[in-house]
Amino acid sequence: MNPTALPRRKVRIMTAQRRAIALGSLAILLLLSAATPVHVATRSTASTLPQDRLHFGLANDPSHIGWMTSSGVPWRYRYQYLAGGVNTANPWQNWNSPTGAFASMYMNDSSAAGYIPVFTYYELLQSTPSTGANESDRDYSNLNNASTMNAYYANFKLLMQLAGSFGKTVVVHVEPDFWGYMEQRAAGGDATTVSAMVAGSGFADVAGIPDTVQGFADALLKLRDANAPNALLAIHASAWASGIDIASDTNPAVNAISEADKTAAFLDSAGIASNAFGSTWDLVFNDVDDHDAGWWEAQGSNNQNSTHWWDPTNTLYPNFTRYLSWVAELKAKTARPQVVWQVPVGNQYFLTMNNTCGHYQDNVGAYFISHASDLFNAGLIAVLFGAGNGCQTSYTDVMNDGVTNNNGVPTTDVAGYCSACNTHVSTWADDDGGYLRIFVGLYYNNAISLGGRMLDDPSAASWAAGRLDAFVRGTDNALWHRAWNGTAWAAWESLGGVTNAGPGAVSGTANRIDVFVRGSDNSLWHLTWNGSSWLPWEGLGGHLGSAPSAASSGANRLDVFAMGSDFALWHRWWDGTTWQPWESLGGRLTSGAGSVSWGAGRLDVVVRGADQGVWHRAWNGTSWLPWESLGGIVQGTPGASSCASGALDVFALGADGGLWRKSFSGTAWTPWTAVGGQWAGGPGAVCQPTTTKIDILEKSSDGSLWRLETG
Repeated sequence: MNPTALPRRKVRIMTAQRRAIALGSLAILLLLSAATPVHVATRSTASTLPQDRLHFGLANDPSHIGWMTSSGVPWRYRYQYLAGGVNTANPWQNWNSPTGAFASMYMNDSSAAGYIPVFTYYELLQSTPSTGANESDRDYSNLNNASTMNAYYANFKLLMQLAGSFGKTVVVHVEPDFWGYMEQRAAGGDATTVSAMVAGSGFADVAGIPDTVQGFADALLKLRDANAPNALLAIHASAWASGIDIASDTNPAVNAISEADKTAAFLDSAGIASNAFGSTWDLVFNDVDDHDAGWWEAQGSNNQNSTHWWDPTNTLYPNFTRYLSWVAELKAKTARPQVVWQVPVGNQYFLTMNNTCGHYQDNVGAYFISHASDLFNAGLIAVLFGAGNGCQTSYTDVMNDGVTNNNGVPTTDVAGYCSACNTHVSTWADDDGGYLRIFVGLYYNNAISLGGRMLDDPSAASWAAGRLDAFVRGTDNALWHRAWNGTAWAAWESLGGVTNAGPGAVSGTANRIDVFVRGSDNSLWHLTWNGSSWLPWEGLGGHLGSAPSAASSGANRLDVFAMGSDFALWHRWWDGTTWQPWESLGGRLTSGAGSVSWGAGRLDVVVRGADQGVWHRAWNGTSWLPWESLGGIVQGTPGASSCASGALDVFALGADGGLWRKSFSGTAWTPWTAVGGQWAGGPGAVCQPTTTKIDILEKSSDGSLWRLETG
């Protein structure tokens, strides 16, 4: 297939970000520009990258690092193009002064924020003379121009010197698209069959290396070894390189394995399998698209042969199963960790995604986040999000249009498997509606969807490590239950009843659960699991003004709290023999209560007060202590958990719709800190016994139940 007919994954040329440099940094960089390379002691390998799970990163230029650091998401990677051409008027090394300062600052700023810096080194196409009818021809003409390549190797060496001086792990992703074009030029041959100026460039550091694409790869690896053994180099696998684009071809007969084998064989010959002049490539990058699928659709790029929409049900093609098969085969045949880069940011969740400039829909990001384990099992260690071209959806407010919700009207996109599916209201000005900051944040909080449809706030109970029981009020007003046994979630089960508020649940001893609800008569009702069956409902009277909450300070003790019709906190308890009468604990509530016990003789209750802040009251075994304010401005009922005697964790829905946490260590309260997400009610929280693992249950804006896990 002719390269010009292929859907090119174009990259966006990042503009230079100019800024002042502190005098101290300036002095260091001036010395660096004239100094010999600083070598780190040992050669870094891909094992230095986090590989405990799939991790996420962003395209992030210097002007947007504040968004990244304030997002509340523990991003692991931050990437930036280095572009402009090696022999032009505006190369990356001149974006700041002195020469190369831009790259040094980017590495240092990334590291200071806890991110691994990634550079996409995209220089060949934009260098001069760059002659030819298409990008493949232009790359090839520059690759075989001795003067151009002499400047190219000098430019790459400078980057390696700067990386070596940095001394920490940095990833350099070399020339996306180029390797795919060269594979096509090889026409089934390996990288030795395609010409390139290496030794012929006259650049002394690569003397003696053959003038082939294999030699070009070997030369770059040699320059890395000599100047920056701490730098990890990534080669690029294009989904279309074999002549069949597994990312857009609709043909169900396409064999992802065989197409991956062709690309892997070429990349192996280009410095993955061996290098007579140094080390080999550390990583393999790939990309799925350079535009949101909704943008392609608007250009008329959906037909019987090709589409940029992937079927999330993995029935039609292209789809995610085929892509992951391709990735897994690349991993198997190259024996290198895989990274998917420049993943489109569009989603089908928020109303703002109305398929206009800056707000185009896509479903790849959502699938990747929700199927992270599938990606990781296929060999991917990172997903790097970024808008590849102008007019595409961004995670910042690039369009400068603030919070947009399309006048509350969802956007149907039949080609994108979306029938008015983007129904959620956004509170973020981000052009993606805040999707990435919310859902990647949930991923890092070990959040998973438990499905279902619920009214009001959920409740959580745990009677052993590895055990979690979730309770909600269903849309039929009955009590519903779902249980985690340490390995798998059981199916939802209805426990019946007619409720008019969310439940409160507690486990005071192994294999026992007590659940309390406000019935249709507004009185308290009680249901018990005795280890083998659910006992009949029991009425406990009272006139509740909120959902109940329950705590247990011993095997034979139960305490129930609720707001009364007078807006005060009321309490009733089981002493092991009988239910004691209701008592008022005063206060002026605007919510129900969250309650917990950290041990025998101790009870803690939190509520939202008339000032919209959280208030706390505790029983110390002898008496009730005075009410104390924990501050904050919250929505709904707060939740409470305890993992140890003297320790409390309070969770509440903030005014921003996100989850917030405040902790007590036995002597003092911490400030409120953001947990993240966007939720539609107060949380249910519980600490699994004998652990420090807190499980939080939350209701999403679509009424489904989510579980977050934190320590």
